[in-house]
Amino acid sequence: QEKLTKEEGLRYIRDYIEQAETLIDGLEPYPISLQIIFWIRFIIKYEIQDDQINHILGKHLIRLFNHIEYHLLGNHLMENSFALIFGGLYFSNDAIFEKGKSILIQELKEQILNDGGHFEYSPMDHDILLYRLLDVYNLVSLNTNEESFKSILSENIQRMLSWSRQMTFKNYRRSYFNDSTQEIAPSFEVLKDYAERLEIKTDLNLELSESGFRKIQGGHFECIIDIGKVGASYIPGHAHNDALSFELFIKGKPFLINTGISTYNNDEQRSLERSTLAHNTI
Repeated sequence: QEKLTKEEGLRYIRDYIEQAETLIDGLEPYPISLQIIFWIRFIIKYEIQDDQINHILGKHLIRLFNHIEYHLLGNHLMENSFALIFGGLYFSNDAIFEKGKSILIQELKEQILNDGGHFEYSPMDHDILLYRLLDVYNLVSLNTNEESFKSILSENIQRMLSWSRQMTFKNYRRSYFNDSTQEIAPSFEVLKDYAERLEIKTDLNLELSESGFRKIQGGHFECIIDIGKVGASYIPGHAHNDALSFELFIKGKPFLINTGISTYNNDEQRSLERSTLAHNTI
């Protein structure tokens, strides 16, 4: 939230701390992971020193350390690893940092495909994870001498950025395959600019392959087609009934598109947006 002021952010944090004992859902590993990442980003930005905030952060970091989401895997596990890296560096705790680093290296091998796509095939989630990876690279560069780790991060950032470029139309609109919509993840241009500021190369241009998408361009036409399988095979929670669906833009304007998503609630709207009816296919 770029326009969030220091005062407003602190008010939200204080409100959370006052209600911490009753916020049961907030103690799940996934929201804890996001909380750790964004609180630390906020604290660093405004140079905040507050023992009460640090106490809550430390308490939740230990809880996350002991409750990694190995049962859910996928992007949840990657978010856990990002939070452990953030928290480990913030509190100068080598054990926590090393655990996050170890999980992240392993999951990058598992989850990032040869063409740079994330194995759950959601362009939106892909860009969220890429943004997080850029943050980790930034943090590690400023606070460690982990050159080998930085090299692994840089290589994956370059491949993921290539995939993001391929899955974005010329008017900078993200494609709506699987769980995707606008204004949730940073745009390709924002991601590219961040990478350039970190002096990471952004000119890698891999062809779409293993992720199961293909892009056809010519004249005024741009078309992205899904010819792949449901992914990931063991956690298909972000997959849609969209086999052989496509999106077609003409002169930079959407002509035939998938509907995208508006909710994660388990209701009729969610079922409709994941159905074949909501996609350009038979």
